[in-house]
Amino acid sequence: MTPSSTSAFKNLYPDVDPTRGLPLSISERLALSLALAIAAYGAVTADMLVAGAGVAFTLIASVLQQHKTARRIRSEARTRFPGEDWAEYRATRRLNLGILVPLWVCVIIALCAAGYWFVPSKYATPAAIVIAVFVALLAWFMPGISPLWRGKQTDPPAPEKNTDTAVMYFEKL
Repeated sequence: MTPSSTSAFKNLYPDVDPTRGLPLSISERLALSLALAIAAYGAVTADMLVAGAGVAFTLIASVLQQHKTARRIRSEARTRFPGEDWAEYRATRRLNLGILVPLWVCVIIALCAAGYWFVPSKYATPAAIVIAVFVALLAWFMPGISPLWRGKQTDPPAPEKNTDTAVMYFEKL
């Protein structure tokens, strides 16, 4: 990046730090995991109404995450300044998400297909529950979604509760 474009970026988006991503909150991860579990349960039991509802919930959970103000602003900034060192690009390269996420989704689909084809109808409901729980766990720990895959954080340590921030500032001088 040239100094002028970096200056323009800082002037237009003072609150956006390209080196820090916006991780999903626990509620967003939970919504996505439960939606995929509902879809898996419906797929294994061959109940297309439940599977369709699960797919709809999955789409809703995915789309609603994009409508948070901070994510929309960050997406706009990333579109206008693609040359900045965005944390999302580094995470995609480091984790090789182009391979891992489709592989993870294929494992989820294979579990549902195996449950549908190989489990006798007598045991369809308990098997569907077990597979749905397993799918929810896979979605919870999916690369790119779970903070376990994020790597080491470079945040400075939080100040102690009794420490005055002015004292911390003057100690550095």
